[in-house]
Amino acid sequence: MSDYTGPGVYILVSVATGTIINLSGANPANKTPVIGFTNDSAPNAQWQIADAGNGQYLIINVATGTYLTGSGGANGATTGNLISPTDKTVRYTIVPAGNGAYIFYNVAFPASVLNLSGASAALGTPVLLWPESAGAKNEQWYIKYPA
Repeated sequence: MSDYTGPGVYILVSVATGTIINLSGANPANKTPVIGFTNDSAPNAQWQIADAGNGQYLIINVATGTYLTGSGGANGATTGNLISPTDKTVRYTIVPAGNGAYIFYNVAFPASVLNLSGASAALGTPVLLWPESAGAKNEQWYIKYPA
């Protein structure tokens, strides 16, 4: 189950694997990969969900202040970037999956969602934007408070 009650600082836990969305190496450089990693509460594993208006949200890494960005397009990698918060690639809608988890739809690519590649639990697995596959557990995320 999720702890999500609205904007705040959270970790994003894959329903499929229990791994979390992590900014690789807490690197503040643009195009730093966003990956699945050990479920911990390190600052690079924490994300501020901020209200951007119109039912849209920004997902900002606590360690670096970079945005979780759909930089690889509708079928590609996500990265951490310092770009304008008005850029649609850094904006998401957050929709309940019906099981206590949520699905994150990218505003720039509205048919694409945050996806843990191949539902792999391997550390360093890329987090992608990928066209939604209804019911896929690797596209569903528990939004939890950091420990």
